[in-house]
Amino acid sequence: MLYFPPVRYKPALKGLVVGMKIFIFTLLLLMGRPSFAQSVYGRYMQPVKTVLARMNGSASFEKVCDLMRLGHGFRYKTEGLYVATAPAITEAMQSGDCKAKALWLAAELNDTSVCFVVGMLHSNSKTNHAWLVWRGQWILDCTNTRWPIPISDIHTGRDYIPVLELER
Repeated sequence: MLYFPPVRYKPALKGLVVGMKIFIFTLLLLMGRPSFAQSVYGRYMQPVKTVLARMNGSASFEKVCDLMRLGHGFRYKTEGLYVATAPAITEAMQSGDCKAKALWLAAELNDTSVCFVVGMLHSNSKTNHAWLVWRGQWILDCTNTRWPIPISDIHTGRDYIPVLELER
């Protein structure tokens, strides 16, 4: 099994290495090997799995919009490269990276239809990004926007490209 350990690279090589990881994960997913990406990311997804397993409700569109605006107001702060910060810490600090904000939003929504997604924000992105998909129709990315984005408005293959999806 391939494994890409977190390694410090020279700045000139870091973008290339990250890009190659994303390319390999995406290629393997397209080849029908999602279990590979899940196993590589799996070790870092325990906080996400814990939050998703506890969900038992349904959120209104109004609640989604209110929480998106609140989460968008959190300061962006990189916490860790792979593991999402616990939602309680993100809320207390009013800051977090995309994983932390997405996980906080998922916990606050407590909606069983939420899917936590890790992928690329744009096809030319050099790093991964995290967001939620709600009811299979809306992208919730409070890191970059304060409003839900209809999936029908997304340019397929160019924006919000999933590599790993985790559901309840």
